[in-house]
Amino acid sequence: MTFGEKSINLIENNLLFLATSSKKIKPHVIVVACVKVLDNKILITDNFMKITKDNVLENKNVSLCVGSEKDGFLYMDGFVDYRSEGKEYDFIKSLKENNGLPCKGVLVVTVDVLNYEK
Repeated sequence: MTFGEKSINLIENNLLFLATSSKKIKPHVIVVACVKVLDNKILITDNFMKITKDNVLENKNVSLCVGSEKDGFLYMDGFVDYRSEGKEYDFIKSLKENNGLPCKGVLVVTVDVLNYEK
């Protein structure tokens, strides 16, 4: 999936809702404020995740929603890899938004289904 400029702006400049599920299919949703796109992957910092981290280690499938009434909404499905080292982790850890925060890891989301609604 290749993101266009409009999609990247929506993702990086709005609150993003991330839905995960355990193996036992118990859903969990969080709101994420600091999200970046790098190499057509969505990067989400793990500063204080517990249930979300446990879920993605058990079940890599995720759903995301981001947008605004003015600009429209992106609904995305994909899978996630949790990383605590490497290029994506180094990138996310270097962000000023993560200064002073634990930055324990990064969720690297590969989107395979994307729907836009205005």
